[in-house]
Amino acid sequence: MRFNSCLPSILACLLHLHTSQAIVGGEAQDKANPYLVSLVSSGWLGDSHICAGAIVGSQTVLTTARCVDGSSASSLKVKYGGTNRTDLKTKMYVAEVLKNPNYSSSTRDSD
Repeated sequence: MRFNSCLPSILACLLHLHTSQAIVGGEAQDKANPYLVSLVSSGWLGDSHICAGAIVGSQTVLTTARCVDGSSASSLKVKYGGTNRTDLKTKMYVAEVLKNPNYSSSTRDSD
């Protein structure tokens, strides 16, 4: 599923996942409805946290473009299932990375 109707001013980076977790109504949720993800880069030393993100759709995470700048989807995973980054146990692979077309890595505009 693509989100071509997203407004560029709010689109930072969408990561399409293979999961069905979501934020409901955009309001803070209790621990029974976790929304936090840890964006993890996989390397030869193992997995390493690089940025946080928020679940915004059934298969979508929102984070900043600078977090994934230069990374391929195949090198990224998200950890989720809680409200504290150090307690996130479930991992999912990232299927696709979409960055705001106006994002500039040199000025960080539209990050």
